Amino acid sequence: NDYEEGTWTPTIAGSPSNPGTYTYVEQQGHYVKIGNQVTAWFNLTNITTSSAGSGHARLGGLPFAADWQSGFNGESVGSVGINDFSGIAGLQPYVSILDDSTLIYLYHFTGTDNNVDTVDIQDKASNSADVRGFVIYYTGG
Repeated sequence: NDYEEGTWTPTIAGSPSNPGTYTYVEQQGHYVKIGNQVTAWFNLTNITTSSAGSGHARLGGLPFAADWQSGFNGESVGSVGINDFSGIAGLQPYVSILDDSTLIYLYHFTGTDNNVDTVDIQDKASNSADVRGFVIYYTGG
């Protein structure tokens, strides 16, 4: 009996100490919540830098905080396409949502050993950069 859907406003930023400010040609979010499971889609198109940030790129504004079951760490909980960020072309990006968080952290695999590295906001190469995708996460541990 617990079904809800609606919109949310995704944002992108760098680290909390230097998030920067950004505008978008398209800034869209939609979600469906069934019980304790949320599927949230996001679309940030032509991300324009107003003031540059630094550090780990993260998307903010998820409609509900994650509340993972014990032992689950919230990694690889969706799919993301990242366009026009330097240093990640052709590499597999993935997302993570920490427990008790409404933030989506962006990562990518590197090298032949598939090491994990952060996608950094300062690697946004132009005002044509895009981030699109979806996450599926749990809201009741």
